[in-house]
Amino acid sequence: MRSEVVERSEHLPSPANFAAVIGMPEDIHQDRFALVTVLTRAHEARPDDYADPQSLISMSDERLVAHATHLMHALEQETPTDETARDVLTTLQEILGEPI
Repeated sequence: MRSEVVERSEHLPSPANFAAVIGMPEDIHQDRFALVTVLTRAHEARPDDYADPQSLISMSDERLVAHATHLMHALEQETPTDETARDVLTTLQEILGEPI
């Protein structure tokens, strides 16, 4: 007799498709490195406005993508005028696949 958990797990997406189902980039390891890099550079330029590298590194993949997506949308709404914010916005759009 199979357990209920096993039966329910058969209906979950395969690991290969899981990232797409929850809206994460498929190659999160490369994207994670790119997100942490761009946000670390932003923190170095403006530490009061961007999360510190240790906080970024401690975030789960899902949390990091959510944080970056929220930041990207906030920057899109305010139309950044300084170079750091413009660079962050452009790079986040490239990484997260949003239109530039």
